Amino acid sequence: RCTNNDEYQKWYSELYDRTTELKKAARDIKAFGRSIKEITKLVQMPPRIDVHTKPERALEWVRTMHTYHDAYNEWRPMLKLMARFSELYHEQTRNYIDWFVEAGRGFAAALATAEEEQLANWKKK
Repeated sequence: RCTNNDEYQKWYSELYDRTTELKKAARDIKAFGRSIKEITKLVQMPPRIDVHTKPERALEWVRTMHTYHDAYNEWRPMLKLMARFSELYHEQTRNYIDWFVEAGRGFAAALATAEEEQLANWKKK
């Protein structure tokens, strides 16, 4: 509850700024024009990345990883925007979005771990 006009103006200004920001995020999501189903089919949670690929198939493995990195770079900004509306999504979708954009234990960490394990396996051979 505001006790004076200055407090009211401050509250209104902050509310207006947040509303404007959310409207822009919603417009950006709509303009992206792609369904989250597209990325969930390409990148499963957790991703199934073979880390026991023989050195002879290294080029194929690198191409697969490149596809994952491209998907991450393309979708992460949009999923970060979608996360701002997480209460509107089904729990499974919300969990996927959180996992994908999470820095420490999400998709990016899974990629890094897979790359380290695969390189270690190749060094052994």
